[in-house]
Amino acid sequence: MKAGFGVCMIASVEELRARPFTIAEAREAGLERWHLHDAGWRRIGPRTYAWARLDESPALRLGAAWLRLPAVAAFSGLTAAWLRGIDVEPCDPIEATVPKGFGIWARSGLAISRAALAGDDVVMRQTWRATSVPRTLVDLATRVNLTEAVALIDMAMHARLVDFAALNAYATLRVDRVGVANFRRAISHAEPDT
Repeated sequence: MKAGFGVCMIASVEELRARPFTIAEAREAGLERWHLHDAGWRRIGPRTYAWARLDESPALRLGAAWLRLPAVAAFSGLTAAWLRGIDVEPCDPIEATVPKGFGIWARSGLAISRAALAGDDVVMRQTWRATSVPRTLVDLATRVNLTEAVALIDMAMHARLVDFAALNAYATLRVDRVGVANFRRAISHAEPDT
């Protein structure tokens, strides 16, 4: 179970070979920092490591990033879109949203947004919190051009992740939110899967 900024559980070395881990977790498993500098381990982020034989993948990078985020964070933007199967780059940089007022400083390799996260804006995706499909698409519509926003909405609808009714309902409920006007314009140009 995640508590604060890391995972609070004592892991064995064998368990560490299956996932990213922090230096603190390595110490709990009996490994010191100098152990992590041999060929069996590799650094994959600030204070995060993985067994050298694990494949380098977006999921591995996201797992390492998640260890450096507070429990109230959620993957967002292109990272959240990728977690839904939308064909985008998830890790350049890894994007996460933290509720306003929560003290967190910049994290290397992470783009941190500060925004309110309503209960229905966050869902579990694999083992991580991520913004919902409508919230993800609104967030993206605020920062990409209209053509890109329409393409992202089309990809989500063609993958049957969301439909026009759900997108319009979300936009109606959040009429005062920044970016909703851009989102509505993009919805009007999107084409449902036929």
